Amino acid sequence: MTQSNERFDLWTPEAFVNPFPVFDRMRREAPVIDSKHPLFLCPAWLVSRYRDVVEVLNDSERFSSDPKKLTPEQQQRFAPFLTGQLPLIQDNMLGADPPKHSRLRSLVAKAFTPRALENMRPLISQIAQNLLDVVEDRSEINFPDDVMFPFQITVIAEILGLPVGDHEPFRDLIVSMVTPPSEENRQRLNRISGYFVEYFNALFAERRVCPRNDVISALVAAEAAGDRLSSQELLNTVFLLLMAGHETTFNLVCNSILVLLQHPQELAKLRANPSLIGTAIEEILRYSGPLVTAGPRFVLKDTVFGGQLIPAGHMVAALLLSANHDPEQFDQPDRFDITRSPNKHVAFGLGIHFCIGAPLARLEASVLIPMLFERFPDLRLAITPDQIRWQPTANIRALTSLPLALRGN
Repeated sequence: MTQSNERFDLWTPEAFVNPFPVFDRMRREAPVIDSKHPLFLCPAWLVSRYRDVVEVLNDSERFSSDPKKLTPEQQQRFAPFLTGQLPLIQDNMLGADPPKHSRLRSLVAKAFTPRALENMRPLISQIAQNLLDVVEDRSEINFPDDVMFPFQITVIAEILGLPVGDHEPFRDLIVSMVTPPSEENRQRLNRISGYFVEYFNALFAERRVCPRNDVISALVAAEAAGDRLSSQELLNTVFLLLMAGHETTFNLVCNSILVLLQHPQELAKLRANPSLIGTAIEEILRYSGPLVTAGPRFVLKDTVFGGQLIPAGHMVAALLLSANHDPEQFDQPDRFDITRSPNKHVAFGLGIHFCIGAPLARLEASVLIPMLFERFPDLRLAITPDQIRWQPTANIRALTSLPLALRGN
């Protein structure tokens, strides 16, 4: 029997601020519920328990990432999702299963390994230092706009090889990508998408003539090799890496600053022992991770799951943030503890679609967070707790702003 979702509404202003009571009720009363996708708003089964989320993410044979494996009739259930996608976000590795997924991911994975990125630590540290120098003399900043966005886009531009001089087109694109679907936003995305198709194609043409030591040049070389990467796949892959390099890192670091300021005892532990930054980041990922849900999965055959019959052709959304607060997996899950171990959270997903940007997010957070608190020892929120605003979407855990006072009263 299908459960009603009236008691499990993730789309209210209250739930955007604090979705955890809703998650708690879902895990206890309706761990697999017929509802709607948190971003695309088309019909979807929401999966909230840790063990069920792990099963969905690890089973690509039952729960496919590729909607093209569905029949045309089945695809009609997701018409807003499928027809609303732009050329830049179609046909990339997120919406593919092996062997195509394996082929696409192998082309870029080497650039995002922890070892490869660790070689960039000095450059990333210098970028962070430069941006903090810019705000050094200010009494107050809006951290996402004044520090995090230029920091993150500069780092991903260095890795990919983007000659980013003006950040605003990238900001417009990213904001539009995480805005809930609407006709107005679809038209805005179409305009922005057209700009970036021209932008990237011009860049690819330049790198075919003058390759450099960067990810885009490597992908262009793979395209030139023939059967490994088509022109459309090249465009989609670079765009995906730009987005993956932004969304997880941006929200992770912003959420980290807020959570640490809200838990002064844990922040004091980190100040006293900076070597805890690694476990602190993992706990922040678990406690207030950047993603609420994994990418959509499509059921390829009728399956009984979590006590519910999910018919073939239906969509499943695995609620990562809910799984990370499941008391069956985590002791006292609502307690924030930067020394928590073990900490097998699923903030970056699992399985073949484990977030390719995860090593970059961890590295950028491990550089910028300690540097910020060291540079500004009296750092505090410049607003009261009730003034904190989260983006009005049930798909990501993202602040709309984060005003910080850099010095004490």
